[in-house]
Amino acid sequence: MSDTNQDDRLTRLLDELGPADPPAGFARGVMTRIGGGERRTARVLRFGRGGMVMTKKVLLGLAAIAALILAFFTVRGFPAVDRGTEGTIGAAKKYQAPQLSASDVTTGDATVQDFLQSDTFDRLTKDQSARALLSDASFVAKLRDQKFADALKDSAVRDALRDPLIARIFGDAALQSELERALRDGLAANVKGAAAEAALAARARAQYSSAVRDVLARENYRSALGRPAVWAALSDAGFRQAMARSEYAAALNSQAMVAAFSHAGFQAAIRSNALASAFAAR
Repeated sequence: MSDTNQDDRLTRLLDELGPADPPAGFARGVMTRIGGGERRTARVLRFGRGGMVMTKKVLLGLAAIAALILAFFTVRGFPAVDRGTEGTIGAAKKYQAPQLSASDVTTGDATVQDFLQSDTFDRLTKDQSARALLSDASFVAKLRDQKFADALKDSAVRDALRDPLIARIFGDAALQSELERALRDGLAANVKGAAAEAALAARARAQYSSAVRDVLARENYRSALGRPAVWAALSDAGFRQAMARSEYAAALNSQAMVAAFSHAGFQAAIRSNALASAFAAR
């Protein structure tokens, strides 16, 4: 076979193999062999001034050997590298990321992590009404106010927020103004005793509409509406609309929500959006 045909066959063989990464140290080993013992047996061509190169046949032979070795390792696999790393590639292919849990939601506040890993949070995730309420944008916006969040610990406040009578008063500008004037004038301020309550009721009947009188007659409502944060929330039409939903009203007094309102990390989880992220992970 002529040199030209041998060259063409070798070129086709290399093209068919395609690119592949040799094992570590392979190239260094080949070059060592080229620069070592094989060089003593190879015929050389001498050039002027003492220079020399290896013959073409020797170079082609070494290239053919390298190509065959590379093809062998490509098909059979390269040998393992350092001890302790066996099987790492296979392990990476089998790895499946676990489902995100509450503990995976990272925050800078330890109280948030404590809340997300508590039984209180677990009960919230299992209460569909509570989850719906805590996913409502208008309600969550109000929860970011610390004073409003603190007010929700009071059962009177929670009752007032879900009372249709209160919603009707705050939905009517005239009635809301009337109720505000009554509270500001002190008709509902720290009234004690049956006689004082009767006097207040008489004054209210003479000056105010029946809806406002009904509110003023309830001391717990007067106390709840005396909180500026509660008044501001009820003045928001979107918030009142949310509270009108029966499942939201029920969720306000659920055991899961009441426990959450009293947990130190609950409000911080609301402010940092960690609660919403944890709900999404569940």
